[in-house]
Amino acid sequence: MNIAQSDGHARFAASLLTKCIVDLVGFAVKRHRISIEDLAILAMVFSESTRALREDPDMARVFDGERVGLPNKYRPTVSLKDVHTALGLSRETTRRKLERLVERGFLIRLGNRYLFALPPAGDAFSTDLRMVLQKQLSMMVAKAHHLVEHA
Repeated sequence: MNIAQSDGHARFAASLLTKCIVDLVGFAVKRHRISIEDLAILAMVFSESTRALREDPDMARVFDGERVGLPNKYRPTVSLKDVHTALGLSRETTRRKLERLVERGFLIRLGNRYLFALPPAGDAFSTDLRMVLQKQLSMMVAKAHHLVEHA
């Protein structure tokens, strides 16, 4: 049985995913003193900057480890308009937030576009978030397997 085949399983999956998102947001906001809007911006830019890892299995094998990050030439950038349109923020608020995230070292500005900064090995923000995500994903998979096995 597929976990999404019944309303009960779909609700369970949605609840579990929502709980993981809330835990991740809380962790990032408290640990790294960033706002929820800042986190949404970082998530959007990160998602775009790492798209090649999701779309190209060979790229993911080569650059998925902690020691070798995805080179900038493979990492798409986002514009101010991309961010404020996708997140429903005003243009000026988004511009200020993007510039503050550049100043704090989370993002890189390339002309009028932005890129998630390739963190140095062992960087606390990047490593911490990946560890929390990995832990939550493992927990979600384990609970989903348990649910399917006992259905």
